[in-house]
Amino acid sequence: GALPVWWRAAKGGWSNPESPDWFREYAKRVVGELGELCEYWIPVHEGMHGLVAGYQQGHWPPEVRSRRGLEAVMGHQLEAHSFAYRGIKERYPDAQVGFSVRAASYVPGNPYNAWDARIAWREGRRNNFLMLDELTGRSGDALVDFLGVSYFGRRVVSVRWGGPRAALVGYSKDSDLDCVADPEGLAGLLDSYGSYSLPVILLGNGCAHVTDEAQCGYLLDHVEVVRGAMERGVDIRGYVYHSLLNGFEWNRGYADRYGLMVVDRERMTRSPNSIALLYKELCETGMVRDSTVAKFCPARGRIAEEVLS
Repeated sequence: GALPVWWRAAKGGWSNPESPDWFREYAKRVVGELGELCEYWIPVHEGMHGLVAGYQQGHWPPEVRSRRGLEAVMGHQLEAHSFAYRGIKERYPDAQVGFSVRAASYVPGNPYNAWDARIAWREGRRNNFLMLDELTGRSGDALVDFLGVSYFGRRVVSVRWGGPRAALVGYSKDSDLDCVADPEGLAGLLDSYGSYSLPVILLGNGCAHVTDEAQCGYLLDHVEVVRGAMERGVDIRGYVYHSLLNGFEWNRGYADRYGLMVVDRERMTRSPNSIALLYKELCETGMVRDSTVAKFCPARGRIAEEVLS
């Protein structure tokens, strides 16, 4: 999310070595005001996602390309999470404090190119696991009670040469929309996250599609993947669709339409998309009904009813 002006402009934001201490004081204030209302906390939301956009791709603030800068800020954010975790637990021992990851399946732009394959593997390891590995491996105490995972789809990456010794990571244009659906990629990631022996909550799963039926198909495909992971023993405690409304994205405005509700911005009225009605039925019944699929995704044909919980 956005940083306060006093944090970013006056003091340099997360790049300042004192930022974990500032965050500790900020967390104390938030917990003091909202602690009785919250059961689940995520002090640092999707940290690596912002770091890659800001320090590798350079199209989010601070808009610099610096590996050292990325590593330094990552360390500051992990320290801030640790401070916040201890502070929350001190005041509310039963609170659940998690760590979140913006996950994706990373595939090479050219699967026959060794450089592309290597970059795809590296980006997947770093973006999906690096901060979590650092957090859980820093001490005997794993300062995290659950893992929050957001997953939207596939990221296609390739090597772009910037000179004889300079290799940059290039992301395909379509991937910037986070809507290249890849449910199988989520299946593999859930199995990997299950190895951390932490409860998993899907904090965000959704996609911008042109048609209602495509959106409904996306939801059904990914719910099926979640059900399969639970059957394989992954401790999944919840699933949240992303999102209720079409969010205002910093770099794309309202261009991406993935919300459950349609907002008429002239009349300021809200009406549900087809996917909202489908999601409602899944939540109420815990199963995918044959009649539901026929109604919302007629092109998929008939399926047997399957219990989801």
